[in-house]
Parts: sequence; structure tokens; C-alpha cells
Amino acid sequence: IVNGQGEAKDADIGIAGGKDEVLLFKKGQSIRKIPAQIALSELKKEINNLLNNIDCDGRYQNNKFKL
Repeated sequence: IVNGQGEAKDADIGIAGGKDEVLLFKKGQSIRKIPAQIALSELKKEINNLLNNIDCDGRYQNNKFKL
């Protein structure tokens, strides 16, 4: 997890934003703009989704990425 737009492009999950809105990144792509007030809960949802798609060897189930 990273905290800047440049870093987010290389991360599995990233968030970048300002006072009122944030961009949520997944696998280097901006997936949506969300209000800052719900950023933490949306980030947690994305992290949980990511963790639910990792096999016992630490690989994503689609085998594109490795932790």
C-alpha cells in the first residue's frame, strides 16, 4: 500500500488524493474517485478483496502477481 499517485501506479493497492477526494488504484490503474470521508472504508474493502484472492503460496489466484 502506498500513499501517492506515482507510487500507486506500481502497487497492488494504492490511494492518492487531497482534502475532499481520493483516487483509489488497483494493480497500477485508477479504479475510482471517492470522497475522502469514505476513503478508509473503501481502501479496507479493496485490501480484503485482494487478500481473499491470494492462494496459500502467496500468489494471486490469477497468477499474474506474487507477493
